[in-house]
Amino acid sequence: MSTVRKLAILRLEGDLERRGFEVTLEIWWEGSQRIAEPPPGYLPANPDLLNCLQAWRQSYRQLKDPTHRIKPKGIYGGSTHQVATCRKLRDQLHRKFTVWLEDRSFQEIDRRLREELHREEEIRILVRSSDDHIRRLPWHLWDVIERYPKAEFALSAPTSEFVIRKVAPSGQVKILAILGNSTGLNLNPDRQFIQNLPGAAITFLDNPPRDELNDQLWSQSWDILFFAGHSATEGKTGRIDINATESLSLDELRYGLRQAIAQGLQLAIFNSCDGLGLAYELEQLQIPQLIVMREPVPDQVAQAFLKQFLTAYAGGLSLALSVRQARERLQGWEGKFPCASWLPILCQHPDPMILPPTWQSLWDRRSQPRNRRLSRLRWSELNRSLLRLSQSYRSRNGQAIALISLITTLLVIGLRLSGVLQPIELQAFDQMMRLRPDEGIDRNITIIEITDADIEMQQKNGEKMERIHTTASMRGQSTEVSLSDRSLEHILEELAKIEYRPSVIGLDIYRDFQVAENHPRLVELLQQLPVIGICKAEDMQNLEIQAIDPPPEIPHERIGFSDFQSDDDLPTDAQKLLRRHLLRMDPRQWSAQTKCTSIGSGNSFNSFSVQVAFKYLKQQGVTAEFVQQGEYRNLKLGDRIYHVLHSPSGGYQKLPFGGGGSQIMLNYRQTKEGITTPISLTDFLNNQNNPDLTKDKIVLIGSVRTTGQDYWQIPYLSDPSQLEPGVVVQAHMISQLVNAALPGKQRPLIQTWPVWADSLWILGW
Repeated sequence: MSTVRKLAILRLEGDLERRGFEVTLEIWWEGSQRIAEPPPGYLPANPDLLNCLQAWRQSYRQLKDPTHRIKPKGIYGGSTHQVATCRKLRDQLHRKFTVWLEDRSFQEIDRRLREELHREEEIRILVRSSDDHIRRLPWHLWDVIERYPKAEFALSAPTSEFVIRKVAPSGQVKILAILGNSTGLNLNPDRQFIQNLPGAAITFLDNPPRDELNDQLWSQSWDILFFAGHSATEGKTGRIDINATESLSLDELRYGLRQAIAQGLQLAIFNSCDGLGLAYELEQLQIPQLIVMREPVPDQVAQAFLKQFLTAYAGGLSLALSVRQARERLQGWEGKFPCASWLPILCQHPDPMILPPTWQSLWDRRSQPRNRRLSRLRWSELNRSLLRLSQSYRSRNGQAIALISLITTLLVIGLRLSGVLQPIELQAFDQMMRLRPDEGIDRNITIIEITDADIEMQQKNGEKMERIHTTASMRGQSTEVSLSDRSLEHILEELAKIEYRPSVIGLDIYRDFQVAENHPRLVELLQQLPVIGICKAEDMQNLEIQAIDPPPEIPHERIGFSDFQSDDDLPTDAQKLLRRHLLRMDPRQWSAQTKCTSIGSGNSFNSFSVQVAFKYLKQQGVTAEFVQQGEYRNLKLGDRIYHVLHSPSGGYQKLPFGGGGSQIMLNYRQTKEGITTPISLTDFLNNQNNPDLTKDKIVLIGSVRTTGQDYWQIPYLSDPSQLEPGVVVQAHMISQLVNAALPGKQRPLIQTWPVWADSLWILGW
């Protein structure tokens, strides 16, 4: 009889010191469907709890033993007084943490969680938060974990992506075991515990050089990655000593680790010290399961945990219960090593459809479903449905049914081709977009937003906010701009620094005027940095809408048009809806006066999003281009070709093509937090920016002023009155191209079936 398992996802947004946390809860049948999602709750800010946490950590680290699996920095200071102080602070932290979780504003969440759980069920409780202090709190002491014997908590990344992983049926559990720098440590027990595992094919790397470790990550698929040795966390960066002379951050192994995860790596175990930095970096690579130690760990404690965990896991317990059992058994060591049972931490991917592997499933994957989203229809239900369908067909005249089916199919196809069903089909598409799960932010992109406050700040600083346009239709006219030459120069100067330098800079602001004479440095920056500029193409459907010239200082090969192709099928007239991504246009039919052109392939003019994405992908070593196939120029990303839309395509029977170009469906990234992490102009210029947000990323600069006209309605927003600024839409467009092409991402574009395939689908139903 299979074990019933549930998954509770607890998300905390905020911080512990000042704002407190908005708390949301989702409860799922593991790998199946959501059971409950109660209204959000709240946990207040608690500086006292934060101070107690920091005091306990400081006290614990003063007990550092030279046998800790961290580079020794001193002699063991475990005097009776220090041990007593550490235990006292441990108990205080436990009490304050318990009182905090008993706050009235959190009780509805706590109550609903307990209502859905039962003692005989296995329960995983994922705690998701970007706040580092939340990740360090002793969640294993929460009363919910204590009272339910088959419950275990795990940390989970605040944002995530779903990655399809290849799983090769080998009949063995393939383990890559790295035994790093062992100065002051005894790693022989770790080796013996792993060697004794049943059904395992183990490759040991003893003090490997970096190139050998990297080659092993690339060379074959692994199920489990194991590391023992010295490690440490610096901020959010984890480091491991792979040998006596080389210490690496996981970022320095990023491509190899990403390849290993894409090829099927299921579980990583870092039986070493201070591993939350390691967890943070591996979570960004979408690893499914991970075990680390939250603080420095004594050598004997690390050995005891590994032995108990592997015994339970290979003996048939689930991953979460194996961690819990091994963690709780460490309490026997706390007479000598205080807080030993606090150290092991399980980290798991938050996707409810990703099931934690059992040892048996890793051993015999020939009979295991691959790690992908599972059908919610049980086989028994499917069998009953097929039986009823069979009985229905036997009770009727087969020829009559076939005739009725054919007539109905022809009627539906005729209605579709006439365009009558197009509004209904498109609104059904919108609903499907809104039902998709949260994918998290795109970490390849950062937006520098120009807000109303930023414009007011520039005006107060006496920056010139009016420019004389050079566009033929607006020549000589003076208008207010959102970004002055001075502020733009400061932004580019900052981004030119090596520690902040992005791969591509997208300037989503119209600048059809010359840079002022007193800013010669800005001209140099616009020409030297990888800046992509925009212009407005001629609107062949509405000649009253004038073109807007590109920035004169940016070369034509780094210019893209900003135009969108919208739909007007919604009953609201608040704003047209964007479902399509216009990739390129043919400017040969435009007037000779327009300057909104660039150097493209086949006399085509690429959009701003295409120019930015193609330049970024080129730097990543990925080919991105348009290829002529018949009468259409299709999009080629890497080795894959995506067909552009034409009439009819999918829900579109009458598809407008402005400029005679290529367009695809816009695969918006469904995320509650926004497409990316934004930073305001004021914060950026005041050096409140994190280099991780810009270094080697795509940086977009655009206006989000409330009085602007560049706002659009997009399908995944359920409220028709809620609009997104143009720079955010551009980010979605760039994101879909980049993530469809980058190795390891493979977030495919939305494609449509040909008419014959649609017809067969309708006939089948």
